[in-house]
Amino acid sequence: MKRLSVFLYKSSNWFTVLLSMAIMVLYAQFIMGGQAAEYNSSFPEGMKVPDLMFGYDQSYILNFMQIMGEVHLRKYLDVVIIWDTLFPVIYTLMNLLIFSFLFKDLTKNNFYWINLLPLLSIPLDLIENTFEVLIVNDYLDHGAINSSLVSYGSLANMIKWSYTYSLYAFLLVGVFRKVWQWFLNKRMNMEG
Repeated sequence: MKRLSVFLYKSSNWFTVLLSMAIMVLYAQFIMGGQAAEYNSSFPEGMKVPDLMFGYDQSYILNFMQIMGEVHLRKYLDVVIIWDTLFPVIYTLMNLLIFSFLFKDLTKNNFYWINLLPLLSIPLDLIENTFEVLIVNDYLDHGAINSSLVSYGSLANMIKWSYTYSLYAFLLVGVFRKVWQWFLNKRMNMEG
């Protein structure tokens, strides 16, 4: 893991960070958004796919399934299985590069591993996706909602989003650190 951490620190710079952000935004907008456009247009106001919510319950899932219908649910499965499997890899790579760029100065001490924190995002997102696939397949096969699957899926969803929000907090700390370092360097250059 230390080799990966060091490699990411060496690879992170303004260019790689901005490139990874552009790739993530383009993928989210045109690939994920394009694939989901077909069924997103059928949602009533305020409804969204379970994966974008912070937790859900059985009644929400049942309503979601009924609104989607079999054709859109099958399309949704394709999106989750194919395109939403790649998405966590893309946004995790972006976050790895951003973390590496923001915390590069920590390579000199025992906190070198901080740039690897985003790695946990991939399994958390894939576990959540697995529950979504199981829930949809169970509904398509039996016409009913399995409350245990929904509970576990909702828990996986909330863990993923809690971890994601924690990463955002770390990113803000990193941005503030970088701005503070820039300010101090500029001030020392003016005085010296």
